[in-house]
Amino acid sequence: MEYRQKSARLPKSAEEKSRWRRVIVVLEHCPLAVVRTEYGFELLSEKHRQYHARNKQDPAEWRPDVVHQALLHLMDSPLNRAGLLQVFLRTKKGVVIAVDPRLRVPRHIRLFEKMMVACLYKMKVRAAHGHISLLRVVRNPVTDHIPPNCTLFRVERDGDSVPDLYAFCATCGVADGERTKKRKVETFAAGEAAPSHFAQHHSEAAQGTEVFIRCV
Repeated sequence: MEYRQKSARLPKSAEEKSRWRRVIVVLEHCPLAVVRTEYGFELLSEKHRQYHARNKQDPAEWRPDVVHQALLHLMDSPLNRAGLLQVFLRTKKGVVIAVDPRLRVPRHIRLFEKMMVACLYKMKVRAAHGHISLLRVVRNPVTDHIPPNCTLFRVERDGDSVPDLYAFCATCGVADGERTKKRKVETFAAGEAAPSHFAQHHSEAAQGTEVFIRCV
């Protein structure tokens, strides 16, 4: 039986877009680059040993499958299906890619690599039916595409651990009514994982705040 995923519910009118509350996730340093081989254009990965040796690069740092798995979890999350999630990719070379919430990420890594090659080469990937750009390259910096009054959180390996993740997200951005244009960046550890039903319990809290998560 064919798997069918419900598309995200996005704002349509200008008024709805101005009041659109969502979580904005920016995946930093994504190992996405196009390399030309004897078989044509391919997505650079750890299998291109000669290319890495010629450019003195570590093959272990070029793992596009990690980005593939991250996008799968983000696009299939209840938060995205509710229209409360927006994702950006920023490659190691500084290319910023905007991901449409209605994108259905290919399950196979080979199809994902072809999709990213088409995006980096043609600057966009359109839907099979319609004129919707599911992936498109946008201008730098990525902060120009994010509302100025967001609360920024940077997720790193050596960040501070969150004592109570549920209580933190429930009060994120709504503890006080003050919203300043000065962006404050808080750093947390990347190992703070949550159960699969976490987004369902806190979808209402996400509607009242705008969060910018920067994964390094």
